[in-house]
Amino acid sequence: MWALILDNKVIEVTSSDPVGRFHNSLAWVLCGEGVSCGWVYADGEISESGPYKPTIAEQIAALEASITPRNLRGAALGDQFAIDKIQAVEDEVQALRE
Repeated sequence: MWALILDNKVIEVTSSDPVGRFHNSLAWVLCGEGVSCGWVYADGEISESGPYKPTIAEQIAALEASITPRNLRGAALGDQFAIDKIQAVEDEVQALRE
């Protein structure tokens, strides 16, 4: 079996060797039986789903959770490390929202 890959997704599957039958710019890779359109191609492997990628909301929540009460107290007391930590998190959150 062969799978045609476009943008890291399987978009077509055939049991016939595609060499010479299609333009050589198309990315065909060997695959096992049962592979179907929509599967993910990553790191040289085809799988039913790709690696989990957290949503932007989940990424923001994780960043905000990384600011501890100790960071907040330190920033309130003028601790530059704590201030820098909070600013870095705010910068990352802003970049995700853009």
